[in-house]
Amino acid sequence: MKFIKINVGISFFVLMNFVNAQNEIAVEVKTNINSFECLINHTALKIKTSENKTIITIPVAAFKCPKKMIEKDLQSIFEVTNYPNITLNIHTYNLKKQLISTEIQIKSIKKNYLIDVNQMKSKLIGEQIISLTDFGITPPTKMMGTVKVKDQVKISFKFNEEILKNLN
Repeated sequence: MKFIKINVGISFFVLMNFVNAQNEIAVEVKTNINSFECLINHTALKIKTSENKTIITIPVAAFKCPKKMIEKDLQSIFEVTNYPNITLNIHTYNLKKQLISTEIQIKSIKKNYLIDVNQMKSKLIGEQIISLTDFGITPPTKMMGTVKVKDQVKISFKFNEEILKNLN
């Protein structure tokens, strides 16, 4: 059984790694105090490709954290009962300009991004900064405001070129 990491450093950043075969997605969330690591089984990541798009579905409830309380907090932030998945919908890949056009859906909100990518061996590597508030998420606080999650989140990825081969 393989797991994917969600690392959070001492400056309290959560690094969620979603892996399927040769594909990885990392979401880095920073706070001002602590760190933790959560894992997701790589088989939970679902990738669907068609002629004109690639859809990557990430089930939030599949994350396993060191403490059940952290899992519950993560699921609460993303309102897993109503919105069980985070979705990445990759529309186009421009090999010449090294760009992908993607839509990220968190909860019921979709945002489009044009992301620079680098090619390394047979991988496309990139990252995008998003704001939780853009997706209707108020960055949470804990312990009467002592621990504060920052609004900006970095999504980093490594994709096997195979999942992008059907894109324009």
